[in-house]
Amino acid sequence: MKRFHFCLLLSVCALAQALVPSAWAGRPQGDRPLPVLVVEAAMGRVGRKVTATGSLYPQSEVKLMSQAEGQVLQVQVREGDRVNQGQLLARLDDTVRRIELALARAELEAERTRLGEAEANAKSREPLYRSGVVSQNEWIKVSAELNRARAEVEKMRQKVNLLRAQLDYFDIRSPISGVVTERKMEPGDLAMARSHMFTLAHVRTLRMRAPVSELEIPRLRAGQTALVELDAYPGRRFPGQLTVIFPQIDPRTRQALTEVEISNVDLKLRPGLHARVSFEPQLGREAIVLPAHAVEWSETDPKSGYVFLLAPASRRPGGPGAGQGPGQGQLRPESQGALRGGSGEAQAQGQRPAQRQGQQQQVQGQRPQGQGPQFVSQKRKVRLGESFEGRVEILDGLKRGDRVIVSGMGQLKEGGPVRVVTE
Repeated sequence: MKRFHFCLLLSVCALAQALVPSAWAGRPQGDRPLPVLVVEAAMGRVGRKVTATGSLYPQSEVKLMSQAEGQVLQVQVREGDRVNQGQLLARLDDTVRRIELALARAELEAERTRLGEAEANAKSREPLYRSGVVSQNEWIKVSAELNRARAEVEKMRQKVNLLRAQLDYFDIRSPISGVVTERKMEPGDLAMARSHMFTLAHVRTLRMRAPVSELEIPRLRAGQTALVELDAYPGRRFPGQLTVIFPQIDPRTRQALTEVEISNVDLKLRPGLHARVSFEPQLGREAIVLPAHAVEWSETDPKSGYVFLLAPASRRPGGPGAGQGPGQGQLRPESQGALRGGSGEAQAQGQRPAQRQGQQQQVQGQRPQGQGPQFVSQKRKVRLGESFEGRVEILDGLKRGDRVIVSGMGQLKEGGPVRVVTE
């Protein structure tokens, strides 16, 4: 009885080993298909972005100086206030200047009176001079007095105009539309001529100045599109335009300054912010382009490397079970022997032959049909061109439509089985 149980157990184990539903039973673990991502080799523009860092500046900045001397009576704006061109910012005491203007006007009227007298005297003497009653020397004196009176009137008229114009200097007005960035005077301060009172900036358009390596200068052109990123606004990009490439290159850093204009109509951006700019590449040549991580660079030649292509696996010729691995599609010999031994014991215990035959047919119907790998990796040497933005130009070795493996690079090998997956 014990012998019967032992043989039956051995038969069950043999059947289980023979009927494991795996298409890769009996194949080494390392030959199981490697899941990979695949892209098709396609044409693309070869171009690399140029990046640089710098700071934002206002489009224009004015240091507003006082043109007059006087005590500050009013200051109507503070830092951060928006102002319009011509708006009153501060007022100085103009009392002394108004008195000077009044005196000048009085002197002008006096000179005009003297001029009238000189003109009347000349008018009355002229007929007498023509008739010979008045000597030539006396007529010369009359004419000189008339000319002097005219000159004094013109002189005083210019002085009045000057004093009147200078009165406007006591009203400090904004020369531009912008924002007050500095306020240097307070009410009660004494402003002297050329005293710094305010700093004003035009910030609806900002400028960014960024140094760029001399090696990158040939890639840039005035008018080129730029994208500006700021730490103050993470995740946002502000469009700009490259307006100036300064001609002078710093001999110490081997860099040249570039200037980018950025629209700031909503006044969110502020002068002084640190910024990063990337210049969109100009349209370049077309070539096959691949992700850089899909290429294995040569250790001896930086312009050559290897890629792995997705290739169909070649099927093995043969009859039944062709394309199957060893032991697939049939029971192993030791399993068949165990099955025969167990079946003999079962027959000895009275099992009918027809029942035993039905069990064997059922077992054979459950055997898996083994299949080989559908794809394998194929190593291909390529010649490399320019690298840019995580991509690399392929000059030779690939054609459009080739399916290139872009993952699992450290595990791929020539002819190794692979399985295409999606991300």
